[in-house]
Amino acid sequence: MLLSLISQLGLSGCATTPAAVTPTHPIASVQVSYGYNGRPVIPISVNGDGPYEFILDTASTKTVIFENLRRKTELPSTPSCCMNVFSLTAVNRQPVIQIDSLAIANHEIAFLPVVVFEDWATQEKTPQGVLGLDVLSEFLIHYDEDSQTLHFYDSGALPAEISTDQWFYAPLKQNSFDFDGLFLFHFNAEVGMGHAFPLLLDTGAEISLGNFPLLDMIPTIKRQAPAITDMADQQIETVELRFYNMRAGGVRWDYGSIYITDAQIFPTLGYGDRPLALIGFDLLGARSFAIDFKNLGFYVKVEP
Repeated sequence: MLLSLISQLGLSGCATTPAAVTPTHPIASVQVSYGYNGRPVIPISVNGDGPYEFILDTASTKTVIFENLRRKTELPSTPSCCMNVFSLTAVNRQPVIQIDSLAIANHEIAFLPVVVFEDWATQEKTPQGVLGLDVLSEFLIHYDEDSQTLHFYDSGALPAEISTDQWFYAPLKQNSFDFDGLFLFHFNAEVGMGHAFPLLLDTGAEISLGNFPLLDMIPTIKRQAPAITDMADQQIETVELRFYNMRAGGVRWDYGSIYITDAQIFPTLGYGDRPLALIGFDLLGARSFAIDFKNLGFYVKVEP
């Protein structure tokens, strides 16, 4: 999770109905691999070179490249500007440069500003980049768990195979930021006997995270869990919250874990004393799913 903003998060928006089914074909399809502690990784080309390993991150408002890629591709060392970037633990001022092109398979995006991060020091290997919402929200994305493939469709064009009788549906809400129009996406979830809270989509997180007000709200047996490392290479301690029967719209998870932390990102987003969670790829990637950013729809395939 990486946020490029300076204001607080207001979790608001309108529910929507599923978009009309459209016979269409993906603009691009790429194979998904897993690395960097279980995060989803896709191949991306930059300025005609590559492919390079980019983490898929629906909670990063901006696309990121790491210093190893900047050096390898001889991208400018002098930033065109700088930007405040929020990680789980801190706010950092990061340089921004412009790349001539970024390509997903054969689909090319020209003249894209990207944030530059230093390589990770606490882990053995650093990815080359993070594909964020500035790119992803222009598409409808469909992750096929069986083939471990990510398909990119025209924004708002619901593919025929994602029909409402074969897929669960939950309405998304878009969270806007006053500072420069940045946003994230969430749906409203419930656990157990109607304990409700917002759940942010965060494919770039290897595990699902929540704050201590969420732990206080849900009766559970808690236990200490291993520390995790965020995208900015900062470690945070966690406590495991084991849940049963989490649901959002027609989408349901019978059981799973959310890892509780007092990371600075929660009060930064205005949720220091209210429950908030980020659903990571540990729960999202267990089944095929699709995110329709334009029509604010989240779909999960019915398990056989």
